[in-house]
Amino acid sequence: MIETFDFAKLNWTETSPGISQKGFESDGQRFRLVEYATDAKHDEWCARGHLGYVLEGAIEFETPTEKFLVNAGGAFRIPEGDPHRAHNAAATPSRFFLAD
Repeated sequence: MIETFDFAKLNWTETSPGISQKGFESDGQRFRLVEYATDAKHDEWCARGHLGYVLEGAIEFETPTEKFLVNAGGAFRIPEGDPHRAHNAAATPSRFFLAD
């Protein structure tokens, strides 16, 4: 069955200082729009796998050993179990689509 969802009708929720999201869950998968304000960062490590696409700005992902910059128009895949965290690497707010 095909499901459609209208992100424009969903409300933003602040999940951490400077980080907001809106989204939905279907069959155990989450689909979200995430926005990082200027200088926002997620300090806690996450080990959940993600697929994403940066719509605006730039997001830098950090693992225990490396850093990866993803600019607007770029996509990323973080494998399940790989610890990571992220911060806004742009001078303006950054927004990306995330599936997990």
